[in-house]
Amino acid sequence: MSDMHGDAVLRITEAGDVSTVVEVEQPSGLGWLPDGSLLISAMTRRCVMRYDGQELAVHADLSSLASHEINDMCVDRHGRAYVNARNVGGGAAGPRDAILLVQPDGHASVAADGMQSPNGSVVTADGSTFIVAETSQARLTAFTI
Repeated sequence: MSDMHGDAVLRITEAGDVSTVVEVEQPSGLGWLPDGSLLISAMTRRCVMRYDGQELAVHADLSSLASHEINDMCVDRHGRAYVNARNVGGGAAGPRDAILLVQPDGHASVAADGMQSPNGSVVTADGSTFIVAETSQARLTAFTI
């Protein structure tokens, strides 16, 4: 689990024992690459970190795609990470938040823009659909992958 205010990714056993897996400044979404490496969205750094069990490194720098913090993330079985990004603003120009797509090699692009408060997402079990909650709008939005 992510302890956003404690700056760490934690492991909690069924017995309730808590241990630190890795320290990361303001971690949020978590997911795994096919090789077992852990991906962590680092909110204020605006990057996805990769932890292979030994080393923590930047997997994708998203600062050029997200003007404000990133948040939740889900990773599909192919290792593609879907990251919720806050770009803040909108008004008459419309909503400006986005879903960023990070490929397994770390290449990143905008997958969907014009979102409003994306937070909480899943990929369906068959891998064909990405669903995200647009929290401020009380709606779920689905995209064909």
